[in-house]
Amino acid sequence: MSNVKTICVGLIVLGAPTAVFAGEPDSQVVNQPQVAASDAPATPAAPIPVPAEAGKIEEVVVTAQKRSENAQKVPIAISVITEKNLEAQHITGMEDLPALLPGLKVGNSAGSGLVYLRGTGQNSGAPGIVNPISTYLDGIYIGIARLGLFDLPAVSQIALLKGPQGSLFGRNASGGIIQVATKDPSSRSSGSAQLGYGNFGTVNGAVYATGALGDTVAANFSFKGRTQSQGEITNVYTGNDLLKERSYSMQSKIRWTPNDDTTVLLNAARLSSRDVRGVVNGPLPGYTANDGVTTYLGEDKVRLRYDPHSKVDTKLLSLKVTHDLEWAAVSNLLHGLSSETLFKDLQGSGHAGRPNPNNQPDQHITAPTRIIANGDDLQISSTGNGPLKWIAGLSYEYERTDSTFAVYADEALISNTIGRVTSDALAEFAQATYAITPSTRVTGGLRYTSDKLTFTGRNTVTGQTSAGLAPSTTYKQLTWRAAIDHDLTRKILLYAAANRGFKAGQYNITSVTNPPVKPEIVDGVETGFKSMLFDRLRLNTALFYQKSSNIQLRSNQAGNVILFNAAKAKTAGMDVDFDASLSEHWSLKGGLEWMPVAKYTSFPNASAVLPSPLTTIPANCNGTPSTVKGGTVNLVCDLTGYRMIFAAKVAATLGVQYSTTALGGKTEINVGDGYSSRYFIDPNGSTFVDPQHVLNASVVWSAPGDKWNVRLWGTNLTDAKTGFRGFAYIPGSPRRFGVEVGMNL
Repeated sequence: MSNVKTICVGLIVLGAPTAVFAGEPDSQVVNQPQVAASDAPATPAAPIPVPAEAGKIEEVVVTAQKRSENAQKVPIAISVITEKNLEAQHITGMEDLPALLPGLKVGNSAGSGLVYLRGTGQNSGAPGIVNPISTYLDGIYIGIARLGLFDLPAVSQIALLKGPQGSLFGRNASGGIIQVATKDPSSRSSGSAQLGYGNFGTVNGAVYATGALGDTVAANFSFKGRTQSQGEITNVYTGNDLLKERSYSMQSKIRWTPNDDTTVLLNAARLSSRDVRGVVNGPLPGYTANDGVTTYLGEDKVRLRYDPHSKVDTKLLSLKVTHDLEWAAVSNLLHGLSSETLFKDLQGSGHAGRPNPNNQPDQHITAPTRIIANGDDLQISSTGNGPLKWIAGLSYEYERTDSTFAVYADEALISNTIGRVTSDALAEFAQATYAITPSTRVTGGLRYTSDKLTFTGRNTVTGQTSAGLAPSTTYKQLTWRAAIDHDLTRKILLYAAANRGFKAGQYNITSVTNPPVKPEIVDGVETGFKSMLFDRLRLNTALFYQKSSNIQLRSNQAGNVILFNAAKAKTAGMDVDFDASLSEHWSLKGGLEWMPVAKYTSFPNASAVLPSPLTTIPANCNGTPSTVKGGTVNLVCDLTGYRMIFAAKVAATLGVQYSTTALGGKTEINVGDGYSSRYFIDPNGSTFVDPQHVLNASVVWSAPGDKWNVRLWGTNLTDAKTGFRGFAYIPGSPRRFGVEVGMNL
């Protein structure tokens, strides 16, 4: 890795200059979640409408294999949602995607997105921790948990690739991929604007414009933002409202096509949020905090010594050049990211501190963090209509996370860990598909990744340093994909595939004594069919089986976040996705994930947490009983055979749309239900989320010519308790509703 030249990317994003340099020395350690740089894929393609009779389903194009293809011809389980699907249920951020993508779980812990799919995920939101369900925004990797809950900009398509993605995407894609594609510029001038108002004094607005800047240049600009004058939560200790959210996303793209063979695309974006959900907590219902007196106060009340504050500000820049040769297409994506986050007075104890019966102090955390990441993704792929299609490439990613993790007991600073983690990752990949007959194809792909992680840290209060840990560790891994697919008919595809994915090992930047965890390996097999029936029903089904080893988990021990590996686990189940056009007026969209098997097949010496008082130690555990009222007890248990966390047996979504003409214009009614059966939050099953339905709906009236529209919307209309339910319970989004007025240019 040392012979890889330093990549330098200068970020000047929407008027905010920020330089990003690989290997840049920086004596200022500012905490920011590490965006684990991974392998940047091709930008997902927008859905392409195919001219069809009224009521027929349009074809959808994806880049799941780093080339534009009809999703129905790709031998991978994929769920796709469009801009229209997002608008129908008023989905505005990553945290809300499970309402449209069954099986996907997005937990919010301390403002970090904990993403799970088919039992694979990451349950720590500490600085620098990455998710094994990788997120890409226009090809830019956003894998760090603390950066995963951004508001969606001008989205054209979101594609969820399920299962290990080992050959084309590689490291940190052991569970799947979320590809977020935003709108590309058009030389045809158009635009739109919306302004809305909702409960909690929420004002939201959006603008989008695109057009030509010359014969060969087109550009666009988008802005979305919202602000609240009333908080969703009241801190009964300070008397103040919390979660008065202020967030926005800005983006601009410039596309230059100097000739028919070459395209240059410059993409700049900024994602900013303040005081969002996930930064306040209180005791779980039925549980007493460690002060011995504070209990659950309801979904909209907490009792905390301080009012927590959060800020996430991320800037992204990319330059993509594509060129068509006579025999192949070459593309190069140069990208950079810079992000600063601040979580101040983030509560760890869920109570206001002393005086209390157990003489327990309030524990709160302040964690400024800074991340820089940049990389280069070069690939060459075949063109033409021959029996062989291939793609090969080289990817380099650099990332650095600087963090100051300060822990307070009441007003006293009891721990202050200053740390830096860097990663240098280099990968080579190749994949080929060969048509052995006109209707049957075989696919094989390999990827070799070398990822070097380096960690330095010190605790200024205890005097401890990271000298007792290995200062650097290199993880080398070969991952692969093999598949066969067959056209049973022109519109029915059968396929089977085997994949290996891995998530690189990682350091715990909040601890100078926690050894790095080992890489997580996921091997998966999948078989399924994809069908388009009567041009009105798209029905896709997949059966899957996955085995995982060295599963990366977290635990809280004596107030500290500890990372460790579980031994082995397996999952098995079925995915279903469908779109149905019943008539000119009625349509359905939905999906199902049924996962009857999701268990740890070997998990000895697991770190487990149970509520206190605990007078009897379970037979599969070792530890000391506790008679203290409130708090938790740490045990060491054998959790072999226990169900995996965030692994609901059943998750389903159903969206119903009805459209008709009314009042001289067009009226569209959308109702969507997202259901999940019960799933566990911690491996020993002490905390869990009950079965729930999340109901979203909207009614939109559009004037003739679609010039003006008015939309009434509501989310979580059942007021389901969607919060993250650890012992320190983080309230989720309450029932929300509002009205928007829109204009199309």
